[in-house]
Amino acid sequence: MWLQGKPERAAAAYLAGRTEAEQHAKAGEAAHNQALRALAVAFHDPHQADDEIDLAHQLLANLDLRATTINAGHRRSDPRCR
Repeated sequence: MWLQGKPERAAAAYLAGRTEAEQHAKAGEAAHNQALRALAVAFHDPHQADDEIDLAHQLLANLDLRATTINAGHRRSDPRCR
């Protein structure tokens, strides 16, 4: 889903993906969906973005998903997401 066009829909889709991944005990998939959700939320609701980014970092903490971890960190420093 191209989140720049419809960040609200993207955030909802990534939440659904994270929830489904959690139900199937797919930690990497859940963390990846949460990182993407954090990006979508940053464009849609910047006040909620820090909480979403924090959750992404929590889910990524024990995983080896380097690219996803790096992308989650960039969202916090990107002025376009504030």
